[in-house]
Amino acid sequence: MERKGPLKTEPLPNVSDDIIAITLRKTGGRLRSAAAYIKKFCDIELTPDYLCRRVAKSRKLQAIKQDVQDYMLDLAEYHLIRSIINGDLRSAMFYLKNRAQSMGYGNGAYFDKREKELNEREKKLRAMEEAVQEREKFEDFLETITPEEVDKLYRKLFVN
Repeated sequence: MERKGPLKTEPLPNVSDDIIAITLRKTGGRLRSAAAYIKKFCDIELTPDYLCRRVAKSRKLQAIKQDVQDYMLDLAEYHLIRSIINGDLRSAMFYLKNRAQSMGYGNGAYFDKREKELNEREKKLRAMEEAVQEREKFEDFLETITPEEVDKLYRKLFVN
């Protein structure tokens, strides 16, 4: 295969900081998503690496990206707290493990044991739910079967 000279690359388009800022806000500060968003709505193809370099050069874009990331963290914390209020034990354990170390909740062994117990309880609960479903299916079957069919089935299973 012959090479016909150096590879030519097209210069990257000049996208305004305002477009990048809007895109960062729309995509939660994720550069790969921002590049896809700009391609979709502006028909300009950029790489996440290019956007990373542009953000690194601009204090304004750095501040916007940081604001968006802080907002996303606040939103995640809001949902975590809402889960705790609604009684989600795993969320409570996660919160205590990560935020209440000064109160002695950072002991990973304790939480690992509790997590294992919780997983075992969930497995047992699922098994019980499946057993109940199987029993309901069997009861439905018994309601639809005739006495003649019961007799025939009994002979087939136990007599022969």
